[in-house]
Amino acid sequence: MESSVKGRYDLGLELFREGKFGEAREIFESLVEEDCHPNNGLWATRCAFAMGDFDAVVVPDWIVEDGRLADGWLQIGIFSAALRKDEMEVNRLLGLSEKVSGSKRVAVFLESTEFASETRENAQAVKVVRRYMRKGEYVRLLRL
Repeated sequence: MESSVKGRYDLGLELFREGKFGEAREIFESLVEEDCHPNNGLWATRCAFAMGDFDAVVVPDWIVEDGRLADGWLQIGIFSAALRKDEMEVNRLLGLSEKVSGSKRVAVFLESTEFASETRENAQAVKVVRRYMRKGEYVRLLRL
């Protein structure tokens, strides 16, 4: 069983890298049902984000409560909440980690989505992020 889970996880990663987000998402969602590991859920949400399904990107309470909240979860949660224009969720997630809330990439993203005021030092990066959003190239936002 363990090797089949690992094999499917690796296949999901391969499909994600190939841009086959729907297929990868199905694999990771099935893995979440079998093995409630934070990485399975994170990759399922990364697939949803890449497909522009921001409503499906939710940081589960159990991850916050049991201490397994990774910065990757916080970042994708903040990005998705900002794209949904959910200010309360953005602020809740920002408050969970000083490392993430103080990171340059999160600051640039929030500036791009007009959750933060514009600064001269981030102007070029903000333009790049806005271009990705305008073109619907959401997977590129995950690589910031």
